[in-house]
Amino acid sequence: LGPGTPPAADRATSQASPTPRMDSLLGQWGGTEGSYTIQIQRVAPDGALEARYFNPSPINVSRAEARVEAGRVTLLVELRDRLYPGSYYVLTYDPVADRLFGVYHQLGIGQRFDVVFERGGGGATVPG
Repeated sequence: LGPGTPPAADRATSQASPTPRMDSLLGQWGGTEGSYTIQIQRVAPDGALEARYFNPSPINVSRAEARVEAGRVTLLVELRDRLYPGSYYVLTYDPVADRLFGVYHQLGIGQRFDVVFERGGGGATVPG
């Protein structure tokens, strides 16, 4: 074993980690810093998501997709609407905390914001 090789117990744990499931994304996710909400209603086998976004009113979701990369579920949610010129979220699912975390790219003002979403949270009233 070389200096960068993990002990056998660590290798066994990393190999035994379950493959993340994209259906873990289903549900309502509220931003911890404001009244924005992502609602994921369906996950297709190819990773396409049926998603809605509210801030607190509905904002058009032009693209939403998920995939598993490097053992983690990641998703992209792109918004195209008035005041949302292709702004987008790149998020990663944390199964231990049951949260989404990542970056919001606000193209209208050319800034990026770190964000966290919690299941069931958010200030928007989301219609069923």
